[in-house]
Amino acid sequence: MNFGQWVEYKLEKMGKSQAWLIKRANLSEGSIQRWTKGQQPRLDTVLIVCKSIARYEGVPVHRIVKQAIQDNPIIWR
Repeated sequence: MNFGQWVEYKLEKMGKSQAWLIKRANLSEGSIQRWTKGQQPRLDTVLIVCKSIARYEGVPVHRIVKQAIQDNPIIWR
């Protein structure tokens, strides 16, 4: 699973759309699609996405970052 696929999985689980995350994390419209195709986001962008998800889920951001690392070890290379 790459980062884009993980983001899509999280959004589906949360019942949220890509548009919701794009607005919350101030992303460009094609960001998630590019990630799904294998482009790696910058680390600061990964953290912004994780922070947005954590805030919605009401959990500490480190918990979401840990999930991202476990599910997407390639993002930390």
